[in-house]
Amino acid sequence: MDGEDTPKSNVDEEISIEQSLTNDDVFCYVCQCNHPREHFKQNHQITDANVAVFGDTFVKFERDEGRMMVCDASYFVASNRHANHIDKNDDVNDVRQLMRLILLSFLFIVIAYIVLIAFAVVFAVPIWVIESAYERKTILMKYNGVIPDNYVFTWTYGNSVYFMIVTLTTIGYGDIIPVTSEGRAYMEVLVMFGLGLTGALIGLVGAETVRNSQNVCFLIIYCARYLVNKCRGRVTVRITMQDFEDDLKGFEKKLYWIVNNQYLQTLLLLVFAWAYILIGGAVLSRVEGYDWSESQWICFITITTIGYNHAPVTNDGKILFCFYSLGGLGILASFFSLCGVKTIDLVKIIIVRIRSLIVRTKVVKVG
Repeated sequence: MDGEDTPKSNVDEEISIEQSLTNDDVFCYVCQCNHPREHFKQNHQITDANVAVFGDTFVKFERDEGRMMVCDASYFVASNRHANHIDKNDDVNDVRQLMRLILLSFLFIVIAYIVLIAFAVVFAVPIWVIESAYERKTILMKYNGVIPDNYVFTWTYGNSVYFMIVTLTTIGYGDIIPVTSEGRAYMEVLVMFGLGLTGALIGLVGAETVRNSQNVCFLIIYCARYLVNKCRGRVTVRITMQDFEDDLKGFEKKLYWIVNNQYLQTLLLLVFAWAYILIGGAVLSRVEGYDWSESQWICFITITTIGYNHAPVTNDGKILFCFYSLGGLGILASFFSLCGVKTIDLVKIIIVRIRSLIVRTKVVKVG
């Protein structure tokens, strides 16, 4: 029966396995069969500590009022099944732990993005107040104290938030710029702190990308093994984080190499970046009315933070690119991080070889 039906008792209580001394055969309570006496070579002690071995293995398990006949073979089978059950739980715990780590990393990144957006939303207010007041004053002077009905103000609050995000991501389209000395002084001070926040975001995204690459690889291989075993009619999935690479078999080694190879990761990230540019270009073409090549170009200079002097014109396009530029910043951070890791590794290899060459040269000269 299940563990819930097992009666509670003191931990020190032992239920001895009593064997019949009169009959030639002994009835094994666990497997419900008669066995010769020689099959009961050990007097297995069932305690509260190991009673789960039988509770997990046999559905109709009961303590039978303190008497239990268990032959050696049945006890061996029960203990092995219980061990496999524990191993399966260990696998599930490993997977759950990795899922928690990956979700936690994702949560950190989302929080960092929220902080950056909140920074832009809050600190866009002063530049909006300064520049919109100057713009309104200029228009009133130009049109003799009357603002035309069809006039569209440049420095609205929405445009100010858009300007802050474009500035903090270092894109700098140049379509909206402060013209007052007060506004420029404010931005000079603010950008120094804002760029630090942007740098922290880039560092966080890059570090989490590198740190979780093997965790994601483990989950992919675990899911692949689970699906293969499911198709073959197997239930147990054996794979743990300990000695992970040594446990790989056949196609799993190839899959591990594909997923965990940093050169291939960089290539896949470039492919993803181009897909991001193409999709963004298609959306921008529909929102802004640009042709295909123009839309792709604007998306490219956005994701690479080049900027130049191309920018979305409509309010919908500006809102779209506020979020699009932040996503591109994450892709750029991951790319820089992967390239940085491989560059450092290559530099270390070059340094080691140069030192080895210097040592050999000295040995030859001494000889």
